[in-house]
Amino acid sequence: MTNEFSIQLHQLLKARRKSVVEMAQYCCCDRTTIYKFLHGTRVPNNLNIVQKMAAFLCLSESEANRLYQAYRLTALGSDTFYRQEQVLHLFQFFHSRKAELTAAMQRSDYSVSSRHFPVLPDADCPAESSSCGKNVCPFSVIEGKKNVLLLINELVNYTEGTIRVLLQGEMHDLLFLAPDTDGRFFPPPSTICSENASAAVKNNERRIEHLLLLSEDGTGTHDVAADSSSDSFNMSLIASSLYCSLKCPWYQSYYLYHQEPAEAIAAAAFPFYLLTEGACLQISSDLSSGLLITDSKMLFPFQKQFAELKESAKPLFCRQLTPADYLDSLPDSEIEKGNQYFIYQPGPYMGSVMTPELIQKVVSPSFLHDERLLAAYASRIASFTERSGNGNCKHVLTPEGIRHFLETGYMPEFPCDVYLPPNPKLRREMLRDYLHLMMQKDQLLLLRKPLSDPESGLCMSMSNHYVYFSYNSDFASPAFFLLTEPSLVKSFLTFFQTLDSDMVYSQDETEHIVQLFLDEATNSGLNSE
Repeated sequence: MTNEFSIQLHQLLKARRKSVVEMAQYCCCDRTTIYKFLHGTRVPNNLNIVQKMAAFLCLSESEANRLYQAYRLTALGSDTFYRQEQVLHLFQFFHSRKAELTAAMQRSDYSVSSRHFPVLPDADCPAESSSCGKNVCPFSVIEGKKNVLLLINELVNYTEGTIRVLLQGEMHDLLFLAPDTDGRFFPPPSTICSENASAAVKNNERRIEHLLLLSEDGTGTHDVAADSSSDSFNMSLIASSLYCSLKCPWYQSYYLYHQEPAEAIAAAAFPFYLLTEGACLQISSDLSSGLLITDSKMLFPFQKQFAELKESAKPLFCRQLTPADYLDSLPDSEIEKGNQYFIYQPGPYMGSVMTPELIQKVVSPSFLHDERLLAAYASRIASFTERSGNGNCKHVLTPEGIRHFLETGYMPEFPCDVYLPPNPKLRREMLRDYLHLMMQKDQLLLLRKPLSDPESGLCMSMSNHYVYFSYNSDFASPAFFLLTEPSLVKSFLTFFQTLDSDMVYSQDETEHIVQLFLDEATNSGLNSE
């Protein structure tokens, strides 16, 4: 009957030479309960008692975190635990990359500079005369992870045309490294050149097509509890792909399932590659070596394979270009009876209380005559009203997001250029209406710890069949992405379905916290009309 938590607790008690009686007294519970924890017949019903145990045992921060993790793994079950960890990883990833992503999205010029590619010639390979009039080896061996990464960077940043990529791993680091300043890391330099490449440059075409391999078990479902060392698809891959999609408007990822075990891929000399119009860089699984091919005849097998794989692949994210496109594209099934629906954004989702009169007050004058957009928002509001009536919709937000709304009027569900921030008095009125509506049906989940920065612009809405990501900040045009891959949708939905008292406030606590914010806003002088 032992479990991960009971095993760790027993080991810690033994190592610290503490008795069950002493722990029971310190934790204000009976020793029978502690024995049940140790034997695995019972699990603590909240994190507070686990924290008391850690304090009693004088655990270091790392030891305490391992005990907390073991408790969550045991209490939630392995499947739910790993799904939660994956989603938390996505939020942590975007938090750590906020500044980098902000700088990238502020760019308006995505043009490609002309550049000669440095290539390391193979001394044993006879050089051939290229169309540029320079001697270029048809293939070159690249040694060392740094050199492989830098050459990937060269190909991505200084190549026109379509770049086709079959590559796993952290793509944000592999595909979008900062360009090397001197460009002299493979002496001596030579030039990759071909008629196809020249034509692509002349036509000023630009696109990255990235194929991702998702592992699949015998039932057609994704094993999210697989060991992190395997190459099974995980949330870090999702985070990375979404990041690349936001950072680069000409990046598109596709996915397909494969049956090859991780060991088979790792054993292959060059299982991955990056293919341009004039070159193919084959890459080892650990990025320690590469084989650069520039002979046009040798490129054909890679071009053929990629085309065949892409034909059976699906877009990982479907990008919506405008807010109206996003609203129009929401599946009709989202409001079907029995479907759960979650909205996550740091601040309150004011679309749920947006009346036609309120729309006239907050919508920017330049958009009041956009009938398509207004009709889309009206339809969206009607669907929220329907979901609110049956209680299937849950709103997940943070105290920091509520405070940010009261201070700024920022509403990430609306593109920044579509609305005018409501004045402080109107903000308070909107928040009171929102709180009343949400508390009536027990639809508000207030997080104890924020998942993302209130200003990040990263929001989600999800149902049983899809997850919508929106990235709507005040420094770039809004971006909307639809995810429909079943196992990944399930991971997000499971995360929000299993939020417990350790992660969210009670309804009474939530109402009290929101009221404190309202009182603070009223008393701080934010009373202007």
